[in-house]
Amino acid sequence: MLPLLLIIVSTLFHVTLVKSLTRSGTSAVKLWHHQQRNLANGKTAAVSDPPSGIVLATFTQPLDHFDPTNTHTFEQQYWVNAEFYKDGGPVFVIDSGEGPGAARIPFIQNGVAAKVCNATGGLALILQHRYYGDSIPVANFSTDSMRWLTNEQALADSANFMRNVNITKATGIPGDFIAPNRPWIYYGGSYAGARSAIMKVVYPDLVYGAIASSAVTHATVSLWQYGDVIRTATPECSGAVVKAINVINQALDKPDLNHQLKAMFGLNGTTDGDFSAAITRPSSGWQDSNWDETIDEDSWSPFCEFIATKPSNASKQSGGMLGDLKFGYELTNYVEYFKTNILPGCGNLTIDQCFGSEDSTQFEADDLSQTWRPWQYQVCTNWGFFVVAPSIPSIFPKAMDLAYESKICQQAFPPGEIVRVPARPDVAAVNKYGGFNIADDRLAIIDGELDPWRPATPHSQYAQLPPRKDTILRPFKLIPKGVHHYDENGLNDTSAEPPAIQAIHKSEIDFVKEWLKDRHISNDDNEVKDNVTTLCNLSANCTLGLNQMYLFITSSPLHLVGASCTSTRVYHPQSCPRMGSIFLRVLGENEYYEIWDFELGRPIRTLVHGEIKSRMNYNLAMSEVFSPMSRYFGYVLDKQSVKIYDIHSETTENIFFSFSDQEANVGSIAFSQDETLLAVLEISRGTVHTWDIDSSLTVDVLNIPKSTQPGHHPNFKASSTFRYFAYMFTDGGITLFNRTQLIPLDSVNYEPFRTWSPYETKDFVFSLDEERILISRGSKIFHIKLITAEYQAVTLQGIPSEPNYTDHRSICFTSKSEAWLFQGATYKNDPECRWCIWDALSGRLLHSLSPEYPDENIRCYTPVHQCLFTSSSLYERIFGTEHGRG
Repeated sequence: MLPLLLIIVSTLFHVTLVKSLTRSGTSAVKLWHHQQRNLANGKTAAVSDPPSGIVLATFTQPLDHFDPTNTHTFEQQYWVNAEFYKDGGPVFVIDSGEGPGAARIPFIQNGVAAKVCNATGGLALILQHRYYGDSIPVANFSTDSMRWLTNEQALADSANFMRNVNITKATGIPGDFIAPNRPWIYYGGSYAGARSAIMKVVYPDLVYGAIASSAVTHATVSLWQYGDVIRTATPECSGAVVKAINVINQALDKPDLNHQLKAMFGLNGTTDGDFSAAITRPSSGWQDSNWDETIDEDSWSPFCEFIATKPSNASKQSGGMLGDLKFGYELTNYVEYFKTNILPGCGNLTIDQCFGSEDSTQFEADDLSQTWRPWQYQVCTNWGFFVVAPSIPSIFPKAMDLAYESKICQQAFPPGEIVRVPARPDVAAVNKYGGFNIADDRLAIIDGELDPWRPATPHSQYAQLPPRKDTILRPFKLIPKGVHHYDENGLNDTSAEPPAIQAIHKSEIDFVKEWLKDRHISNDDNEVKDNVTTLCNLSANCTLGLNQMYLFITSSPLHLVGASCTSTRVYHPQSCPRMGSIFLRVLGENEYYEIWDFELGRPIRTLVHGEIKSRMNYNLAMSEVFSPMSRYFGYVLDKQSVKIYDIHSETTENIFFSFSDQEANVGSIAFSQDETLLAVLEISRGTVHTWDIDSSLTVDVLNIPKSTQPGHHPNFKASSTFRYFAYMFTDGGITLFNRTQLIPLDSVNYEPFRTWSPYETKDFVFSLDEERILISRGSKIFHIKLITAEYQAVTLQGIPSEPNYTDHRSICFTSKSEAWLFQGATYKNDPECRWCIWDALSGRLLHSLSPEYPDENIRCYTPVHQCLFTSSSLYERIFGTEHGRG
């Protein structure tokens, strides 16, 4: 049943004196309860209105962006500071993330948003995330009520807001502030930082630039590195904590000492997990360290220093005995600190009420006062990040393991009538956007050197990532001694900020100003044509004309620009690494590849030399592939080997994979969505080899049964995390494999496979969430659920039931994998619908491209960047689209 919806009308907003819940798991939820008890004792500040100069307004959002039958809406709050605005300036929006937006107001008054807006004449905003603050669309936080709290819904909120918000109505400031008419700079820190980065790659037409601070873009079920960063960041004292923890681990393992140890701390009767979580509470404060002492909430450093301080009393310096286990003064200090600073916070509660987690009823309350539930739900469904003890020297007892930290998911979110929380978070749903390797032009990655969340960011020191260059177009900066989103706050007196903070704020101002300089694209068609003419003259001796090269520009009023290339040298476009650039294959005496930037009118990278002629007879559609985020370009060099180029590297070095077997016949390759894995289909032996790109090591080999081995160069595709592989024979038959089980899925279970004429099946694609495969056949698109084999046939509007098509039909998704489908078709008897874009769910025709285009095939490579294009032997077509516009 649909939960009752709330219309929230609030004249008060609350600014709590504690940080929003960022750590997850059982221990974090118990800490939240502890903090709420403190807040009940008067540590909450309530104000009736926003501070002077700040406008609070609301924007009406649909509850469900992807279900047109759901008409419920809610009011999303946003705050505006126009103090620095000058006519025509950009919009700088701070994503509130998993907390109340009101707590972020200082950041648009004197923090990073204020500083950038002051330098650029910008308008500073804070946008409240759904389910947080006072932007709650449901009546309670029950399991079923949480089903609209998804990454896709929250991303769509921001996009809808940017497209449609009426800032003039809210503030009285005249102007057109909607994207893409006005450049928007999107900022976020931590979870909101990941959202900032993802918004840039998912909605590049709306988000002109983004700053992702401490962006946890790589979701992981467990994050043991969190505590290890704290340990290595404080070597002057953490060694003493490690010594105490070593003794604690030994005592917990011995039944006769287990109870004695807990009695020392006053924690009789607790489980090992609850005991461990209780005594390590001070570690949660390290991420709240800040260079500004007025908001610094570091509880770790005073604790760590206390543990490491040798007692002045000589009798206490030697420690003591716990049964037959000797311990040093470090454990003595630990017990004293806990009993003095943590245990008294329980007040009149029993130990079990204060620290226990076995009684699930304490987590069952789902009223709106339980503000810990939304983030914990996101953790349990997608993000993970359960902070556990590592196997190496640790500041956490080993009882803080994944089983203990994650049990809250089943305790707090029992199965609903509609929604069931998965057994483990589906982190692939996050990492499909790029994970560690997320990157885009005008996307800045800012991290702190000592941030405990750094291991989940693109600056991870544990992931053995290839180095990235720090450039104006793609800033990649690490703040020395910085902790969690250290750049977000600031002071009105900049000179009073530490040098490292002054430096990062200056950098952010400088690169945003440079980004804005590059934005201008004239509305005059002649200027755009001049750019294309320059490109053609440089690349292939081209002259201005029509019907030979098409560029669709979405960052300005829409233009369709033509240029005629009299030479055949520009042969094969492969992808659009970002809007406005394309990868060209240039032929001639010395064959090579180039990446061209259409705005600059020049090549920005040359990749390959002299390896084209020997492989001209290969099917280029299958053997040349871009990775999803356009970091890599991979191609089949010959029948035994594959090469991969790092597109953004300054060197021409490549990654080389090869088969020692001279009988090998490499047919096709595919990249995983997070760009860490490469799959290679080897035809002669009937195998799929999965390689780890960074290490060049084999992950696994899937043997294809002899009866289903593909022919030469089949249409081979992989789902985003390589959970599934599939290939299509030249006769239209499709074979689907589950990589995890290494068992081919029986295609005869699918009704569509049994009834199709083989040659009617033209193309297929996996949804990014790996839940469905979509197959084009005649005038229909079949949605097939990979787990249940249920399917739905959607009839595409405007296509005859038995079309007389000429050749091939291709399909691909935009980044919203559920909603948008590109379908290329060339119909002899239907010239009004040659290349079309449909809604994948309803079959509604969204756009039909000009019938003057020749009969060529659409080529889809980078769904995240919302690009598609076609090729022919003499000329190229390039298109960019978003939601059918184009």
